[in-house]
Amino acid sequence: MRKMYLIILISSLLLYGVVNGEVTGFTTTPDGKYDIYAKGAGWSLQFPKSDFKIVQHKQGNDGISNYYHFSNNNDLNVSFYIVPATSCSTSQECRKSQHDKPSESMKVSKYVKNYEMNGFAIIEYFLEKAGPKLTSQIPELKDKVINQNHINAHYVKNGYRVDMHLSKMFFIEDDRLLFDDFIKSIEFVKR
Repeated sequence: MRKMYLIILISSLLLYGVVNGEVTGFTTTPDGKYDIYAKGAGWSLQFPKSDFKIVQHKQGNDGISNYYHFSNNNDLNVSFYIVPATSCSTSQECRKSQHDKPSESMKVSKYVKNYEMNGFAIIEYFLEKAGPKLTSQIPELKDKVINQNHINAHYVKNGYRVDMHLSKMFFIEDDRLLFDDFIKSIEFVKR
């Protein structure tokens, strides 16, 4: 039941920009990494497959865009989309753009932090309780403590940007290493 809530929660929070994406490929490398790439970018994003499984792959109405959502046994959820960087030209500008127009979740979060790691400009925020949008979708979560940590990470390279989201419900401080290790494991490989 908890996993179902988690999947619904993450999907509802993340689908805000999927149809604008231009991710055109997803493969697994021989050395056990997921490889996500965008047409025209000249690079791909790779991360260790380990115990991550693809939870959702959604193709946009344009027939080109794709959204990828992965989850692992530690209930760390990760999603990506890669789009042309038309609205921002640096990772920091992309983060500022999101910060200037926060999601409903960010508006009701306990804190918001900005920092950088592995080339990503990051916004981190924490939800103690589910917000109105989520509780309208899952009424059982109303007034429940979910302790959900979120990271939105932005990366710009060669005119394309990555918008990555990580989250985990029932977050405790020991889980921070899951987030940090995942971000540090990402590599950008020339195609």
